Amino acid sequence: MAQQCGKKADSSPEENNGDAPVTAPADSDPVREPITGRFVRYAGLVLLCGVGMGILAAVVLLPPYAELLRTRHNKECEALRLKEAERTIAAMDRYGEDVVSDPLLTRRQAWNTMGLKSENDVIVKSQNPDEKKTAPLTLSPIKYQDPPLPNPRIMHLAGKVQQPKTQRGMIMLGVLMVITSLLLFAPLRQHRRR
Repeated sequence: MAQQCGKKADSSPEENNGDAPVTAPADSDPVREPITGRFVRYAGLVLLCGVGMGILAAVVLLPPYAELLRTRHNKECEALRLKEAERTIAAMDRYGEDVVSDPLLTRRQAWNTMGLKSENDVIVKSQNPDEKKTAPLTLSPIKYQDPPLPNPRIMHLAGKVQQPKTQRGMIMLGVLMVITSLLLFAPLRQHRRR
């Protein structure tokens, strides 16, 4: 069926004998975004919003976390000092009991502290000049190695974040990134007309 130029074709479903597909009006079909566009939109939203939320979380959570690490380290150091004191007290108690019951230890202690010796005692001095000049039979304090310090990077960052100018700037940057991600990459919502 040929038509003249400039005339609109009026085709009804009865006249269309299966030659061309019949489509619905464009107003009832929702506009669909291609799959790559949706992926880019969601990836941008997650990345930008995630970085903004990460900055806000660092500003809020990093200083208390650093304080927790400092407190934990101090607690471990104090526990070691207490353990050292307990072990030293136990060693001194054993030494005090041994001085009373052991005659050889008693003579050595008398010689060390008061310079008393019997006629039969022979004192041998060391020929090595590098040897430590400590009195024998004296208790050296028991010392444990301190636990390792908290992560210095975290402590440094927490110190930086606690500065007021840096804190304000990071909060503003984080909020701006979250708002920008929502404005630029939030999924499109199209309302249908009824």
